[in-house]
Amino acid sequence: MLLPEGASLASIEIAPPCLNPVEPVGGWRTEATTTVRDVAVTLLKAVDLNTEIPDVYSGLAMAYSNKGDRQGASRWVAEFRKRATGFKGIESDAPSPASPPAYLKYYYDRFLPEWKKAGLP
Repeated sequence: MLLPEGASLASIEIAPPCLNPVEPVGGWRTEATTTVRDVAVTLLKAVDLNTEIPDVYSGLAMAYSNKGDRQGASRWVAEFRKRATGFKGIESDAPSPASPPAYLKYYYDRFLPEWKKAGLP
């Protein structure tokens, strides 16, 4: 980079392209519906990058359970349990009653039943 005489540079940022993005095959599409496969692929990429985040394992357990793979779900439940030390169960982590109504509906109608179906604590 060349600067003219008397000019100064306050800062510079160099950002390399992301070589291993954590996203579904084909990337994120704003108008597309996310599938169980999209979620599973994305979470598998995330677990490759950081193996200690318990939420990745609970998400994988639910994704495998939703596609009917009980053995796969059990594997990820076991990994979740290894990393979620001190977790007292999903009921102790319930959203506040003051949360937005749409979130409460999603949590109780979709998330919580899928959590339990997967065999998560």
